[in-house]
Amino acid sequence: MKNPLLLLSLILLNPVAVIAQNFPGMPQMDMQKLQQMQECMQQVDQTQLQAIEKQQQQFDTEIRALCKNGKRDQAQQKAIAYAKKMMNNPAIKAMQKCGEIARGMMPEMPVTRMEKELESQHVCDAY
Repeated sequence: MKNPLLLLSLILLNPVAVIAQNFPGMPQMDMQKLQQMQECMQQVDQTQLQAIEKQQQQFDTEIRALCKNGKRDQAQQKAIAYAKKMMNNPAIKAMQKCGEIARGMMPEMPVTRMEKELESQHVCDAY
């Protein structure tokens, strides 16, 4: 399992232009959709994204400590609760709407997979 927190961080911090560079053969229409998606993402509240990043760093530290101390069940429960909380965050929801613009061009957005992955695999196994 990829670390869901790392995936969230990548989606929050990396501009869409980086994604486009990874697909050099992308048709012009798809590039236009990526540009629209990038413009949409720029409208997402940056203050909220910064707060999410800080929460994520704190959360990551807590999960690592729980896993290191053998509290796997507690770490898993906390990770699932955090994923659900993030899925209800207005900034995350806004980013998901932006992601809908490029639907079908790229794989499912990592943020939308976070909760599913945590329910099928253990968060401590990612560390």
